[in-house]
Amino acid sequence: MTESELQHDFAIKLEEKKWEFKTKELAYLEAGQHVRALNQVIWQVPGMIIAITGGLWFGLTLFEDPCIKRAILVFGLLINLITIIIVRRIRSVMDKYIDIQRQWPIPPTSSAGRKHTVVWCWTVILILVAILNALGATNVDALKKKASEERPVRISIEPGASGQTEAGKVSAKGG
Repeated sequence: MTESELQHDFAIKLEEKKWEFKTKELAYLEAGQHVRALNQVIWQVPGMIIAITGGLWFGLTLFEDPCIKRAILVFGLLINLITIIIVRRIRSVMDKYIDIQRQWPIPPTSSAGRKHTVVWCWTVILILVAILNALGATNVDALKKKASEERPVRISIEPGASGQTEAGKVSAKGG
């Protein structure tokens, strides 16, 4: 083998190594982008579901029919339980991308004892909210409005108030 053929073979091997390294680097960077996006979802979705559940709880106070109240609470229970499954699934997908990143030749950082802390915290909160929904669905009669909550609001406008709201001219008084 001549010197030029030897140089050519080394150049081909070097290019193959470069492409192999570049492919691994791109996989690492793309996995990092996916992990960041999924992490954002894990932080946002449970909070939105809890807010929706609060809205459902407020909404059930507008109904007198116990069947409607029970249906709203059961719906809230189901969406909270389904959200637990969704958060756990998102975390399992994140773990796959993290495993891709761990193949990179950088010394890994230690996270011993703190694995999935956020998922566990959201799970506990969602389970507590689901339990509250279940308790409400099984005891709808306890969710009636009290007479003290149903008082009308009287508005008195003092003479001389010309549509402009100034302190002391327009006031709302409870009954």
